[in-house]
Amino acid sequence: MKTRGTLNFLKRAGAILMLLAIFASSCNKYADDFKQMNTKLDALITGKAELTTDLGLVKASVLSLQSAIGAIPNPTVSIAALGTQLTGLTTKLNDIQTSLNTLSDKVAAGKLTSDAAALVVAQLKIDLAAAQADITKLIANATFSVTEIAAITGIAQVGAKLTAGVLTPSFALVTYQWKSAATSDGTYADIAGATTNKYTLVTGDATKFIKVTATGTGSYTGTVTSAATTVVTAQATFTIGAITGTAQVGVQLTAGALEPAGATVTYQWQSAATAGGTYVDIAGATTSKCTPTTGDAGKFIKVVATGTGSYTGTGEAVTDAAVGYSAQLTGVVITGTQRVYAKLTATVSPAVTASSVAYKWYALPTATTVIDDNTVAIADAITNEYTLVAADAGKFIKVVATGTFLTGTTSVTSAATGKIAALILITAIGDITGTAQVGVQLTAGALTPADATVNYQWYLVAAADTNVADAYKIAGATTNKYTPVATDAGKFIKVVATGKVGYTGAVTSAATSAVVIQ
Repeated sequence: MKTRGTLNFLKRAGAILMLLAIFASSCNKYADDFKQMNTKLDALITGKAELTTDLGLVKASVLSLQSAIGAIPNPTVSIAALGTQLTGLTTKLNDIQTSLNTLSDKVAAGKLTSDAAALVVAQLKIDLAAAQADITKLIANATFSVTEIAAITGIAQVGAKLTAGVLTPSFALVTYQWKSAATSDGTYADIAGATTNKYTLVTGDATKFIKVTATGTGSYTGTVTSAATTVVTAQATFTIGAITGTAQVGVQLTAGALEPAGATVTYQWQSAATAGGTYVDIAGATTSKCTPTTGDAGKFIKVVATGTGSYTGTGEAVTDAAVGYSAQLTGVVITGTQRVYAKLTATVSPAVTASSVAYKWYALPTATTVIDDNTVAIADAITNEYTLVAADAGKFIKVVATGTFLTGTTSVTSAATGKIAALILITAIGDITGTAQVGVQLTAGALTPADATVNYQWYLVAAADTNVADAYKIAGATTNKYTPVATDAGKFIKVVATGKVGYTGAVTSAATSAVVIQ
């Protein structure tokens, strides 16, 4: 049987468990309430932020409209009334701003619940929407009068561009229509298609007077008409003077002076084989200046000026003489390595086109040998470059350059080169440097002589003592460096250097160790 003490204990335990359950239920309810309160506060914060943004946009619209009204020198009655209404609207917007600013403070101080604050935000949104509707209505009902248009600017001459004068108010939205009449105070007729603020006078406008009308559009009303231009004159003609400058390659030519000096024209320079021949445009030569190039040598140069704007017609001028060179040849110099199979180059002074100069190369027994009519030139060596051959070893080289120009023909002879060296034998190549490993770069060893010029070829062989052969060439490995690839693993690498440009012989390096994979 249970004792009375045991029963009392169980009763107390049950009561405690009931209290704990009630407490837990209360905690859950408070947690839910707290979560709902946070959600409402978050919504309040978001609503306030959105309302603040919207309010800023509306206030900006009001300020912009007030500024526009303030810029009108003599506002109409409707515009003045609009300004008064906007002032009242600004007061309403400021009241909304004040309510919005104090909202958070009231909630924080416990003077306003989040639910009540949300209702305030909702009402403020309604007030703001009403304010926005008021602005839309005010703007829709407002009209601005276009009161004046200033004089037309531009020259009243066929080909010239006219521009409508400034409007009052300057920001008015209008459409334009240009008109013409036989007399200044006559009946003006619309010019077809002339409906922008600019108009270019055409031949049919000659002897007439021009006006432009501006008609308000959108919130702007009224039509204003400009004063008439002076009588429109026909396009003017012009003449061009003689070309100035010497007709020489590299010397700038300038188109002659225009008469009248203010004439507007475009330029095109041309060239022809004879003064009276067929002229061809010189590409890109479209300014008042032109500098002949070597391609213009021996040709006559013409400039053609074509009237634009208020000017019509063309004017031409031709150089007095064909284009020549500024000087005859004064010298020729040989450069290049003085060794068998090296290339020598002749350079003349002053620099001219290769087609204007003929070359003859000579291999002479001494540096002081004089070239005369009996001296035999090297066969087929007739350009400004010559590649030395084995037979030139021990000889001295000279070149004679003969220039043929408009002013005559001159020949110049170079100084002799030093004694042409024979082929030099390459005697050795050092060991390949670098680790024989896939992905690690190898470098060919040093040559003897060290300054030798060579071609390289790398080889992959099965054993260190295997001789190189075409079958073992590594495709594309023709510089002084090579990086082994995976398929080279287990094999040996060699490199062969073969002399060129004054060097002869071929040397083969020792093999690397077997290529390994890291």
